[in-house]
Amino acid sequence: MKLKDKVAIVTGAGKGIAKGMAFRFAREGADVVLADLDKEAIDRNAADIEKTGGRSLAVQMNVADRAAIQKTVNAAVERFGKLDILANIAGFTQVSPSEDLPAEDWLKILDVNLNGVFYCCQAAARQMIKQGHGGKILNMSSGYGLVAAPQRAGYCTTKAGVV
Repeated sequence: MKLKDKVAIVTGAGKGIAKGMAFRFAREGADVVLADLDKEAIDRNAADIEKTGGRSLAVQMNVADRAAIQKTVNAAVERFGKLDILANIAGFTQVSPSEDLPAEDWLKILDVNLNGVFYCCQAAARQMIKQGHGGKILNMSSGYGLVAAPQRAGYCTTKAGVV
């Protein structure tokens, strides 16, 4: 139980790598806050963690919304007493030739994959500093942050920004 007595927030915890990370943190003893837009998915995942003896909290959150992020950090502290770990894993992409990518999609990719990472880091770091014992922040990127891929200009750009 490497993470016993630790509290972690995992963004994007409704599915994929983030879901797996949330379950791994729970298996290692952490109390886990599952944050995602998909409320049904995180409710289901939180219930599964609880069934195995873990402690969890599902919070619907948009990583591009600073107020929602702060609300999530506050909920973690209210429920579990502190925050030790932030895992920024939420992501979004739109596959499209660059010349056809709508500006709204470009901005959404930037908001989720780059701005959201920064906003979550800010909120978590403030709490960790306030607690006086530091913490860990994990920012998930992608190999596409180092090597470009066709029709994924926004995704590659934002993942390079995280690297």
